[in-house]
Amino acid sequence: MVRRQTRTLALVALGLIVLVAAGCGKTKSARPPAQGKQPSPRASALATFNSNDCGQCHIFAPAKSTGTIGPNLNKLKAAARADGIPLGQFVYQAVTDPNTYVAPGYQAGVMPADYLSAIPPGKLTQLVTFLVMHTH
Repeated sequence: MVRRQTRTLALVALGLIVLVAAGCGKTKSARPPAQGKQPSPRASALATFNSNDCGQCHIFAPAKSTGTIGPNLNKLKAAARADGIPLGQFVYQAVTDPNTYVAPGYQAGVMPADYLSAIPPGKLTQLVTFLVMHTH
């Protein structure tokens, strides 16, 4: 368990370093990236969020999503605090092992449980970091 927590925190820290180094959120250009340039970590995380249909089930203001099948992702800090788990670890666990903690009023088994294998590790780190940095 401690090894998993250490790995989770390391992944979140790495994601935060990548976002800070890339200057996440500094540009607001609507233009697509030039050929050969990689999208920003924020844009990549948002693409991962959208391509996995997270917004179909969750409300999350930065993604302009309005789903109501799952919990409101704008309130992740409060949920982590209520569960007594650091936010980064809570978000990682909620994405990769969603039935470990099921928010009150929601059913277990609704959220896909294969994101750990379905989302490449770098993209998963970006997604978790994106959720951590933009929740209330």
